[in-house]
Amino acid sequence: MSEYTCVFLRRKNEPSDEADNGCLLFYLTTTPSRQLDVLPWSPDPQLLTADMLQTIIEFYSTEIEDWEGILKRNNEELIVLENRIRCADVKLYDKINQEIYDIRSRDTGCIETLEELRGLRGRFEFVEKMMHYEGNAEYELIYTKA
Repeated sequence: MSEYTCVFLRRKNEPSDEADNGCLLFYLTTTPSRQLDVLPWSPDPQLLTADMLQTIIEFYSTEIEDWEGILKRNNEELIVLENRIRCADVKLYDKINQEIYDIRSRDTGCIETLEELRGLRGRFEFVEKMMHYEGNAEYELIYTKA
């Protein structure tokens, strides 16, 4: 079953069932929406508070740090393997070469995941900064998650 999280900007004191009157800033598709469990499931518009935004940004920052750690460990492993391959015989060379290929393949997936996470964090950082601008005091953020 699909799940989407939509983030809207709207004027304060609008009736809560009129999310259509707000401006859709962005939405998260199924997988990112499900991973973002800090936002409770709600098909009805809910207020997205500054505390919730900060928690979301921290969530993405932690995820990014974890994936960066994986890349760092992979790079360390590559250095060891590349040193070993220099003095390997033919049989061992093929095995080490395959290990290097596997790590580089995993790195590609890690890099794609990192880019996606950084993009998601950037969206929430953008709306957080937007809400701190005093000219936007009459607006609020709402979200739906269904």
